[in-house]
Amino acid sequence: GVADDRFGDELITKKGKIYKFDDIHCLLGFMKANTVPKEEQKSILFVDFEAPHGFLEAENVALLKSEDLRSPMGSNIAAFKNSVQLKESQKKLGGEEVDWKSQASK
Repeated sequence: GVADDRFGDELITKKGKIYKFDDIHCLLGFMKANTVPKEEQKSILFVDFEAPHGFLEAENVALLKSEDLRSPMGSNIAAFKNSVQLKESQKKLGGEEVDWKSQASK
């Protein structure tokens, strides 16, 4: 199961197979391994940190990286619906906003 339900993400293939991850770190490793080629990926979803039962599309997400987040695999990155919500949490957690595209292309 997922260690902390405020984190986590899913990669969904065009064939409908769902890969679940505890942490963005695991998802990025999986993507780097090219197990599912980019053209077969339908969508990447992040758990909404503020509403752990909701998912957010990777393209629209605002990501906060903070040591205080203590995510399961140590990426310490949480997903928010938008920058406004991210900035609210940033007041408590500190850290910096990171860009999904730059994370994914590392």
